[in-house]
This record gives sequence, C-alpha cells and structure tokens, in this order.
Amino acid sequence: MRTLTLYLLLCITVVAQDQTPNDAGGGPLPAEFGDSQDLNSIQYTQIAALKEAVLPVRQRHEGGLLDIGILLATRRELLEAQLDASKEKTERLDAIQDAFIDSLKTWQRINVLRISGRKGGEPDAEGRARAELFRFHEMWLEEKDQQEKARN
Repeated sequence: MRTLTLYLLLCITVVAQDQTPNDAGGGPLPAEFGDSQDLNSIQYTQIAALKEAVLPVRQRHEGGLLDIGILLATRRELLEAQLDASKEKTERLDAIQDAFIDSLKTWQRINVLRISGRKGGEPDAEGRARAELFRFHEMWLEEKDQQEKARN
C-alpha cells in the first residue's frame, strides 16, 4: 500500500512539474483552484473530489478489481479532509459517524464473502475492514469525549 501511494505521489509530482502555468488558468492545479487563497474553499473542493472518488473505488473493490487497502485509505482520507474542514462539533461527529457506517457496510459485505468462502473475503481483508471499523468507532468516542469536556 505504501509503495502504491508513493508511486502515485511520484507520478503526480512529475506530471505537475512538467506542466507550466499559463494565462488561461492552466498548470498543475484545476481551474477551480485558480488564485484562491481561501483555505476553506480549497478544503471543500478536496472533500467534493474525494466524495466523487469513494464511489468508483468502492465499485472497483466490489468487482474484485481493487485491494481493500485502497478503499479503506480513500475513505480515511475523505474523513480526514472533512475533519480538517469542519469547525462545528456536530459536523465532526456526523463525518465520523458516516465513515463508521460506511466501514460497517464494507465489513459486513467482506464478512459475507468470508463466510461463503468467496474471493474478497480473505481473513486479512476482513481483519483490515474490522480494524478500520473499530478505528472510526474510537475516533467517534474520542470526539464525543472532547465535546463533553469542552462543555464542562
């Protein structure tokens, strides 16, 4: 997984370095970034892009074309972007809860495959999905605890 991530980052860096900005708004970043100095607009653009990426990644995983790690990493990256962008406590809890529910559905599907002995239900995939599920549950409990402490 780390090798794949490093490879993708290297490819993106090489492509970005090969492109030069022009007057028409071209260059390494999409036009919607433009000259924006507003961190919130960039974060929300990132969240929108990650949301669009999660569905095809999930579909490719369900079709047996992708490793579970790529699906989990994409979902985790989306959650981290949502947490970075959200300031309100309820938004943060909702983002973590959405990630938990998504992870629960993923784990349930993998567990069904595991029980039936089909491809995609390997013990390591089931374990990774379960670990992600517990990670999101732990994050939700920590966030809830921080909110309780801030209230008191």
